[in-house]
This record gives sequence, C-alpha cells and structure tokens, in this order.
Amino acid sequence: MEKDDFVEILLSETATAFQRCAGNAESLRGAVFLYLNRAYEHGLEPDCVCDLLGVSPDNVLKRSKLSQSDEAAVMDAYEALDPILEQQYSSGA
Repeated sequence: MEKDDFVEILLSETATAFQRCAGNAESLRGAVFLYLNRAYEHGLEPDCVCDLLGVSPDNVLKRSKLSQSDEAAVMDAYEALDPILEQQYSSGA
C-alpha cells in the first residue's frame, strides 16, 4: 500500500473512531493508542504522526469535529502514549 493511501485510510478510520468515542475519555484514549500503534507500525515519522493528529490542514481532530473537552482528552492521551509507542517502535521491539 502506498504511503498516501495508508495515511488517508488512517485519517478516515481514526476520525470515525474518535466520533464514536466522543464523550468517553477512556475510549478516546484507546482510539489514540490504536492510531499511534498503526502509524508507527507503518513507519511514519514522529513529526508526521503529530502533524496528522492535529497540526496539518486536514488533520484527524479537524475531521472528527470533537468538542473542546474531547479534543483535550485526545491530546492528553497523545502526550501520555506517544513517547511510549515512539520508543517501542524506534527500538525495533
């Protein structure tokens, strides 16, 4: 699968998952974990993973149209989980 195709699928599926989990911080955390795991498993760089989540013009948070509190829950989960998963995949584990 081409990188651009993978990224589009990842963004779409993650936005749908975030919408399904809206209002439940623990479920949003699980969706963030899945997003990070899939992104790093596919070899995306950490900066790209961050940009796709909430920085790039067509990012997951924008697509999912979450409330401010749900967006905050997503970012809290990202900040807690990203260093763990980034290290896991960068060490080849």
